[in-house]
Amino acid sequence: MLNIQQVRGGYGAINILWDISLQIQPGTVTAIVGPNGAGKTTLLKTIAGLLPLKQGQITYQNIDVGKLSPWHTKRSGLALIPEGRMIFRDMTVEDNLIMGAFQKASRQHVKPRLAEVYAIFPRLAERQKQLAGVLSGGEAQMLAVGRCLMSDPSMILIDEPSLGLAPVVVNELFACFARLREHGKTLLLVEQNTQLSIKLADRVCLMRSGKMIFTKAANDIDMEELHRAYFGH
Repeated sequence: MLNIQQVRGGYGAINILWDISLQIQPGTVTAIVGPNGAGKTTLLKTIAGLLPLKQGQITYQNIDVGKLSPWHTKRSGLALIPEGRMIFRDMTVEDNLIMGAFQKASRQHVKPRLAEVYAIFPRLAERQKQLAGVLSGGEAQMLAVGRCLMSDPSMILIDEPSLGLAPVVVNELFACFARLREHGKTLLLVEQNTQLSIKLADRVCLMRSGKMIFTKAANDIDMEELHRAYFGH
């Protein structure tokens, strides 16, 4: 579904990613772990088209999307849940969700998808007419996930969903991700909580200093080995 070959990218003249290669199969969960500054968020933004591809190739569903803008129709089906939620605080919860169906192909399905999101996150249904700015951190993250689901993406890029949230909310979000996987969604997850990531994932990738250190099946991960590699020991 997603094929990344020898990718380099970054911010202006500063290169962050160094020859990253990764293949992701449909219906799987791939977790990317690594220390702060490893380039994980930069990789997701580059895949999503928010940062320029300096070198290499990114193909999504056999289409070369590396040079395409994030709103290009050939990127349809690929969605990013960004770090820090990035919700529209001065809009209502429901209007935030509707923005997730902004693409023309999604607009005719707004009502049934709203119903689906409210079924997944009943707290959003209770707060649908409230401004998003008054939500708690956990509710705001639910809103970011729900907004993504409004376009019915086939592949979801998820950046640090547990950041700043209480454990009970984190567990609720990861249960949602597990259900998405059961419904055939493909997930690429960046997450600091290695234990939850490995439990959810089919494959685990370790990044450090802008490089992919290793990729292994989640069942083959040795936590002590992972932690040593995580810190460069």
